[in-house]
Amino acid sequence: MNPNIFSSIALVCTITLFTIPYWDLKEIYRTKETDKFPYLLFVNFAIQCYFWAWYGILISSTSVILCNSYGLVTNTAFIIVFILCTNLEENYKKAIIG
Repeated sequence: MNPNIFSSIALVCTITLFTIPYWDLKEIYRTKETDKFPYLLFVNFAIQCYFWAWYGILISSTSVILCNSYGLVTNTAFIIVFILCTNLEENYKKAIIG
């Protein structure tokens, strides 16, 4: 398979993966209920995307830079909406205590 085609398919799949939670984000913003929002997952995604984007810059890979920059922006948006819509201290206790 041509590496450019493979890279393009991977880029579309990754961007789709980062876009899917927007419907949940919209619902969270509307209802202000974040009980089912896995915020630690999105924090982890944002950190990973940050490092992968830098790696993409180091190796000069446009597809790695694009998909991870998009992922960093979207996951940061999820985290911001979470912070705006919830009592972070209360949810942190729920996550740690159970």
